[in-house]
Amino acid sequence: MTQILLGENRAEYGREVIKNLSKELTSIYGKGFTKSYLYNFTRFYKTFPNIFQSPIGKSELLSWTHYCQLLDIDDEAARN
Repeated sequence: MTQILLGENRAEYGREVIKNLSKELTSIYGKGFTKSYLYNFTRFYKTFPNIFQSPIGKSELLSWTHYCQLLDIDDEAARN
């Protein structure tokens, strides 16, 4: 699934996958799986690929909201 979502040539298919996944996860788990959140999860994975455990395990000071704000910083040195 990662290759489907991250592949540039499959953008339309990826959007459809995100839309359907959002509906399915929301029906199973409830709130918190909007399309925008799923896109942020994907951006997080692409931006911080070396995090092998939950972000809280790496830094207790940063919440998911903080990581989402960091995703908007283009300069890698400033972001890290």
